[in-house]
Amino acid sequence: MVKRSKREDLKFGRERYCVEELARLLSLPVENYRNPLDDYTRETGVDVVAVIGKRRIGFQVTEYDGGEGNPQTGPGHMRASEMKLIREAGKLGIYAGWASPHVEEALQARVAAKARGRCCCVSPARARASIIAVASVNSSSKAL
Repeated sequence: MVKRSKREDLKFGRERYCVEELARLLSLPVENYRNPLDDYTRETGVDVVAVIGKRRIGFQVTEYDGGEGNPQTGPGHMRASEMKLIREAGKLGIYAGWASPHVEEALQARVAAKARGRCCCVSPARARASIIAVASVNSSSKAL
């Protein structure tokens, strides 16, 4: 097992939560969730491995940012504004904001960036499928 910081453990917990919610929505019979760092002792680009029968499916979890793919807004600004609203809402957790009118461009840009990145570094023998799971900020705020 690889020694990790508390921050890395919290990150895996948030990513696992996102994958668990997706699996629940899709009624996937996941038997076990694995941290790839425990299995491979190095960064693979896969954030969570779901074990379904004899299949191991790798998930890359990424945060949706409505400003990506929009040169007027730029990446990071909308997500930072929403995170600020979440912090200011405190334990009550209620906040309001405007949704991006550039959903299609932002989602395409986020998936393209991850596909160009390192999300597919695990050999096909170890993970027969890789899925990019895109989470919105409030779906992952449980772990914040």
